[in-house]
Amino acid sequence: MLEWHQRGAKTDAEFETVVENYLSDCMVEESRLQNDTSLDPEERTQELEALRYKIEELQTFLARLRGQEVISPEELRLRRDIEEDASKGLIAMDTVYTVYRPDIHRYDNEEGIIEGGNLVIRRKTGKIEMQIPMPGFEDPDASSLPNWDADNLDQSQPTDAALVAVTEVARAALGDYAARVMHLLFEIANDYPHWRTPNVTFSVNEFLDRLGYARDKRGIHYSKNRRYLMRTLVALQTARIIAERPIYDKGKNYREVIMSPLLTGLRTIYDNDEEANKHLSTWELFEKGVPGDVIQVRIGPDWYEGVRRSDGSRGNNYTLVPRLGDPKALTNPTHTRTEDRLENYLYTRYKELRYARLNINILRSTALDKAGVTTKNVTRATQILQKALDKLQTKGVITGYNPQPLPLRPNESFTVDLNEAAFYQRRRAEEKK
Repeated sequence: MLEWHQRGAKTDAEFETVVENYLSDCMVEESRLQNDTSLDPEERTQELEALRYKIEELQTFLARLRGQEVISPEELRLRRDIEEDASKGLIAMDTVYTVYRPDIHRYDNEEGIIEGGNLVIRRKTGKIEMQIPMPGFEDPDASSLPNWDADNLDQSQPTDAALVAVTEVARAALGDYAARVMHLLFEIANDYPHWRTPNVTFSVNEFLDRLGYARDKRGIHYSKNRRYLMRTLVALQTARIIAERPIYDKGKNYREVIMSPLLTGLRTIYDNDEEANKHLSTWELFEKGVPGDVIQVRIGPDWYEGVRRSDGSRGNNYTLVPRLGDPKALTNPTHTRTEDRLENYLYTRYKELRYARLNINILRSTALDKAGVTTKNVTRATQILQKALDKLQTKGVITGYNPQPLPLRPNESFTVDLNEAAFYQRRRAEEKK
């Protein structure tokens, strides 16, 4: 350090500038060494190790000089990778959640059975299960839902009142809106200042901005939208998700089972001066969904372990996915776009086929299921699916699909031609990890 002072740094600011310049020179030299093929490999490795040690020491010293957080070299490399991914419009999402996401966030009326005081919905031949508590439902003989149309239930009856309550939770936790909320939570967790950690803090108004909602003339969001966001967050913490994934350890295959809600922590800050909050009990604040100005949420560790482990280290089981995009360009925020769901499924199939095929053959029934098309009208379902495929082609995700028009029978199939450039970019970005 004395040597740098001797170079002419007379004040703290000048000294800091000298350190910054020296660090910059070292990083330039590191880049040069990495690309210098004329050096003996062993010699280059040794020089790089020595230089990187010097860079780490300089970064630590500079952070302390500025009174900033001192982070480890590995954490610093991770944050650089995060910024690089962000420059490409990509964020990290836990792969287990990514795979099961289309099946989790799909709500169908009259689906599910009642077991042990829970509404239970099973998909993927039992490999994923959603359990929604039904408080007050005490009918031991009921194994299926007697009437799942909440609009026609009699809320004066205890059983029907329980069905109304669980319907609201199911719609809030399993619907398309919940999928978009979770996507945005992963996006916030990905970026500064959270740096891919599952504990996130955000402003309610800013969150709704990014979901695509418009503010009123006063510059704040409508109360109904604020309440619906809060109810969705509570529902995501209430509904239990049980899923399994294959793991390979020390030459042996295992089936790992996860049983956890998507959110495991929720904290809000309320203004006692707001008229809407004055006479509400603590639970009513949550139940009625009157959100505070700031919300703190924890994404369940079982659904974030692939991004960052509980010990703080980098995870090794995540997928890079596009950001939500410009809020002004988003469709109705209560619905995840059909084409987005279809694109995610196509990428999953691309991976399952070991990136070896760009022609994906899909059953009509599977395509409708993965795209979230639930209408029973064959003509309408075909129109929705074809429109989604056309949008993916316009976007450049696929180059075409055949036959046209699409087949009408559930067991008939059609072929989608993937755009290699679009899918290869996502693949390469993942492989860097």
